[in-house]
Amino acid sequence: MPRSEREQLKLTKTARGYPVNPQLPRMPMTPPPQLPSVLIVDDDADFCESAFDCFDDKGFDVNATLDAITALHLARTGEYDVAVIDRYMPGVDGISLFLQMQARHPPIQGILVTGADTDGTDRLARDAGFAHILYKPLDFKELLQTVEGVGNGQPVDSWREP
Repeated sequence: MPRSEREQLKLTKTARGYPVNPQLPRMPMTPPPQLPSVLIVDDDADFCESAFDCFDDKGFDVNATLDAITALHLARTGEYDVAVIDRYMPGVDGISLFLQMQARHPPIQGILVTGADTDGTDRLARDAGFAHILYKPLDFKELLQTVEGVGNGQPVDSWREP
């Protein structure tokens, strides 16, 4: 091979040390999908703390609250992609809370968390516009995947049965 061809094919190194051929066009890198911002609303302090830590450890922008009034304030003043809301809390129903949040912050998506579908919660959640419903006890890996999917506009396969 003549020297000029050899020089043309000579590999150089990038800052990371990987060889590249300067003659080949550089392909733009696709940025990773952005993690959705999450608001957790549940009167169970242990669940809120565990869920907060789970999302925070994975790099999500997350807030958690134990009451509806704070949740409405946070939804009004913050930009949340997804709200994870408990079905039953003292003095408030999670479905009603979500409807109020949507009125103040329409693009927010909701995931309802409940113990069982004893009173038609599944149908009520769908009618209220929740993107998904999860039943306790929760698998935090499933919660993470569901929030990420819902927050990035990906359809969730199906609603899990209790």
